[in-house]
Amino acid sequence: MAILLGLGACGVESRGSGVERTQSGGLAGYREAFPPVRLLVHPLTRMRNDRTNGDLRIDAHVELLDEFDHLTKGLGEFRFEVDSLNRDAVRLPDGSRLIWRIPMETPSTASEAFDPLTRSYRFVLTELSPGFKADSIVLRATFVSSSGTRLYGERAVVIDPREQ
Repeated sequence: MAILLGLGACGVESRGSGVERTQSGGLAGYREAFPPVRLLVHPLTRMRNDRTNGDLRIDAHVELLDEFDHLTKGLGEFRFEVDSLNRDAVRLPDGSRLIWRIPMETPSTASEAFDPLTRSYRFVLTELSPGFKADSIVLRATFVSSSGTRLYGERAVVIDPREQ
């Protein structure tokens, strides 16, 4: 007890975490120690049928790597696009491209999307165009960091005929 009182008398004071948050929940003045410099669409990325309704979906796994090729995390936005040799198969009825935007603006949002087992971000992309028919697709991923850096990656995904 005397030691604790002595520390208070010496001017040692606890001020909490020292982290200031913005209104959107992001970290004020946040700067990453090992920012992502490369994006990889992980080989676990695949297309499969949703067990609940039978619709095709894409299980996208994405890694962010730092300058040392070590896995890192980042704040920003992921954007996914699907392309195929059969362009009509990957477009919406109005002719627009299939695009998914996933904001990752807070550490808690980024943490929710991170799969510790595969050590990758995992996203389930649904709402493929009706009548989707393709033997393979190219999944293009873009990550725009909170500092404005854009990272790109893509992977060809062969669709198992049993999944169509």
